[in-house]
Amino acid sequence: FVVSWRSEGSFGNDNWSRSVQARRFTADGTALDPVEFQVNAYTPYSQAGPGVSMASDGGFVVAWTSEVTNGTDTHIGVQARRFAADGAPLDPEEFQVNVFTNTGQSGNSVAMNAEGDFVIAWETVGSAGSDQDGSSQARRFRADGTPVDALEFQLNTYTTSWQIAPRLAAGPDGDFVAVWAS
Repeated sequence: FVVSWRSEGSFGNDNWSRSVQARRFTADGTALDPVEFQVNAYTPYSQAGPGVSMASDGGFVVAWTSEVTNGTDTHIGVQARRFAADGAPLDPEEFQVNVFTNTGQSGNSVAMNAEGDFVIAWETVGSAGSDQDGSSQARRFRADGTPVDALEFQLNTYTTSWQIAPRLAAGPDGDFVAVWAS
């Protein structure tokens, strides 16, 4: 299993404010890595709120919130990075998950099926009233990181007030279930 967290200080080269760290373990809790390792490659500003999920081969993906992203999102956005079972990054740097960039995105959850296909969910933050603010969003990806969906899609159908803190679970066939607070 893999554990990921936000760190106020970090191993690695992220000395800005907050980084995302991870560490791998065997089923009995023995650490596979001598120390944690830095997940985020982009180091300006804060990185926080990671979610992680693992495929049956031990490969895993971590998604988190970035205060300013290395993509097109100039607000708080969702970033992700894929890793092999040995902890080696499969991507040279993180990639932007959210396409909608008019407000901030936060509160990440990741679910991965046995083959490594994954879905990432998050909440939009900002002023309620736009087509996305205060809702739970998701986007699906193939194991190689290719998006299945051109855009994120809204998980909730009830749109009064806020629908936040989405959490995911995936089945072996790629189906997934999402829950959130309303």
